[in-house]
Amino acid sequence: MLEIAIITVAAVILCTGLALHRLREKEKSQSPHERHNMELLARHGIDLRKRK
Repeated sequence: MLEIAIITVAAVILCTGLALHRLREKEKSQSPHERHNMELLARHGIDLRKRK
C-alpha cells in the first residue's frame, strides 16, 4: 500500500514538473513585447492564455 502511495506522489510531481517546463518553453517562444503585455495584464488579474 505504501509503495502505491509513493509511486502516485512521484507521478504527480513528475507530471507537474513537465507541465511547468512546457509552459516555460511556450512563454520563451513569445516575443519580448508579447511577454511584457501578458505580465502587465497578469498584474491586473487578466489572463489571456488559451485554455486547451
